[in-house]
Parts: sequence; structure tokens; C-alpha cells
Amino acid sequence: MFVKCKNSYIVNEWEDTARNRARVQAWGLEVYTGETETGADGLLYVKGHAPAPAEPTAQERVQAKELQTGLTRAVRELVLAENSGASDYVKELAQELETWAAVLRE
Repeated sequence: MFVKCKNSYIVNEWEDTARNRARVQAWGLEVYTGETETGADGLLYVKGHAPAPAEPTAQERVQAKELQTGLTRAVRELVLAENSGASDYVKELAQELETWAAVLRE
């Protein structure tokens, strides 16, 4: 059975036993029979009330892009060096990533 927390939209799943039903009643909780959804935090919520996922920080965006492209700081330095031989596409990616990372280093 699903039990809705007081003063929030968080829902917990409890075993449907006589003891738990007594607790629900004694504690003034509500047995919830509607739809649920899992929030980004892993908790269950009443459908439509899960918090939106947090926007990634600038550092998280840089790290994700580095992992996706393989363009770590050292590699970016090589790619952006004069006469590196890297394609324009890779140079543009490296420059974009370096611009983001430079802000974090300040």
C-alpha cells in the first residue's frame, strides 16, 4: 500500500498489514491510491508533484563534455596549438569547451 506523508507529496510504499493500517490511522496519515512517479532524488511522489531535476553546474557540464568528447584540458591544449593538424570541427569543440573551463579556473 502507498502512504502519503503529511505536509508533502512524498509517498512511501508500506507492506499492507493490519499493523501498518493501524499506524496509518493512529498517525493521521493517508493511504494513497492514485498514481505515483519517481523523482530525480529517487523518492516516490504523487503524480505531477516530483521536483524537477536540478540543472547541472558549470563544472558538471564541462566534465560531461570532456568525457563525451575525450577533450581533456591537456588534449585541448594540443588540439588548439598552432599547426596541430586537428580538423576545424575538433578545434571548434575544443575551443568551446576551453571557453567554459576557463570561466571555472578564474
